[in-house]
Amino acid sequence: AAYGAAYCLSCVVVTNKELRDEALEDKGLTGEQYDKIQQLGNLPGDADGQSGGKENVSSRETDPDTLDLCKRRILKIAEIGGFRFLARLLSSSTVVSEPTRELCAMAVCRMCIQLSVRGLAVQQGVLKACSEIASNPKLQRALRKSAAHAVAKILVTTDPNLLSEHLRVGCVSALLHLCGESGCNNLQHFEACLSLTNLMSCGYAEHENFFLLKGIHTIHFLMFSD
Repeated sequence: AAYGAAYCLSCVVVTNKELRDEALEDKGLTGEQYDKIQQLGNLPGDADGQSGGKENVSSRETDPDTLDLCKRRILKIAEIGGFRFLARLLSSSTVVSEPTRELCAMAVCRMCIQLSVRGLAVQQGVLKACSEIASNPKLQRALRKSAAHAVAKILVTTDPNLLSEHLRVGCVSALLHLCGESGCNNLQHFEACLSLTNLMSCGYAEHENFFLLKGIHTIHFLMFSD
């Protein structure tokens, strides 16, 4: 039941086009590149294995789901306590499986694309839950990466002075994990660095934790990013 709920939530807070782009990104392609390849007839199937060609490109162009509709769904879910529900699943390590919790973290990332709901993510406890998961070395790599990205996305535009010092210090560890994760894309690394910069503006406790966790060594290689 928990997995089903997490799966449904992670799907309704994203458009079909964004789902398709995510699948193509894993293959090193953009949506535009794939459409051109399809039109040339070089690939027999779509990203989900369906028949290829102009018919698929046309059907994607006429998809009734829009960014505005997706935004309205996200706002509605956030307003009725969706983040609080996700936080409960993320924190229920004894009864909720890691794949379910990974879906929850993915749902948080997708919802927090909307700036207006990031404050609710903090208020309803999902930032704290994701931070604790990302900082736990005993959990699986994919789960920690998804949770850390959720932390980064929330903190990009959140005033860190509104958070407790304990929560800010905990988030430093989560963000450094994301910075040191080689399997991340450029956006994830960029958001992690930006969120770390915001946290470092707060004071001594954050600086001390950053140095204790070998923060300079962790982010040094990102200075050479393309």
